Amino acid sequence: MKLKTDNGLVRLFRSQAGNFTLEGTLLFPVMIFITLTLILFGMFVYNRVALQQQAGIASERAAFSWNNSRKDPVTGAYTPGAGDGLYWRLTQDGILGIFGYSGKSSTVQVPGSAGGSGPAGKLSRAAALLPAGAHGSMSYVNHLWERKVSAELEEPFRTRSFLPGNVIRDHVSGQGISHVIDPVELIRNVDLTRSYIPAVKNRITASKAREVLTEPEADAIPSTSGITSEAQASAYIRKLVSGRKTEVITPEGDKRTIDALDAGGTAHLAFYTFNEKNLREQMRKDVLLKKEGTQVKGIVWHFFKTKSGKAPSQAIQRELAQNGISVILHE
Repeated sequence: MKLKTDNGLVRLFRSQAGNFTLEGTLLFPVMIFITLTLILFGMFVYNRVALQQQAGIASERAAFSWNNSRKDPVTGAYTPGAGDGLYWRLTQDGILGIFGYSGKSSTVQVPGSAGGSGPAGKLSRAAALLPAGAHGSMSYVNHLWERKVSAELEEPFRTRSFLPGNVIRDHVSGQGISHVIDPVELIRNVDLTRSYIPAVKNRITASKAREVLTEPEADAIPSTSGITSEAQASAYIRKLVSGRKTEVITPEGDKRTIDALDAGGTAHLAFYTFNEKNLREQMRKDVLLKKEGTQVKGIVWHFFKTKSGKAPSQAIQRELAQNGISVILHE
């Protein structure tokens, strides 16, 4: 009887019936776990790649519109004539490093406001186009030989992980770097380096360079309609050309008061009340100053209309032109 029982157990273990069900029961949880893990990793990688692309687009938009903060970062459109001023690369972009200063960097936080000026304002306008949820920072660095915009972003990974530990993090990160390409400025810098820096390196200080490169304060210049005297005309010219009132000595030893001497050495003189005899005498002195060429490099005469509408005669204007003196008639 015992032998029969042993034979029955042997037949039971050797039987193939139910193997598929048993194997399926053991493997199904493992397959589900692997499948869910792959799906979770796929979602994580997708979110990371998407954020990496957003960081790259943000840095490219900022670099693309860097030469004009009025330019639309997406389309590149801007109003003709609207720009950042003549000297923005020198005063707002860190290029003054050639006078002894290091490169300039700027950083803005994401999200943040889209206002401001200079590098921070340009970064903010590109950062404002990023989708909601992304946070981090955008930065700009100018090494003089290399200018680049970078974006470092983070975004929460909201799908809860069933994996133990920190196999999958609770956030994704992305980074994008774009270089500011400005071919025209590159050519200018090469020419500047080769031609002018050796000449001015030990002759001009950084503070003097800033003074020379001051942008004209156009909003502070009054209308010419309110000018009723020689003094007001002189003040108007000084604001117009960002010049300073100066006294020089003519080659004959006479004093000559210049209403506004600009940074380039051009003398600007304002006339409100005048007669032709005095104009010819002053013309003679100015011609001598211009020929000397040490104190004054050029001369411009500004005439302002009086209430009677008096203006210099055509003969005087021709004489001034023949002697190399420019004439501007202000209405």
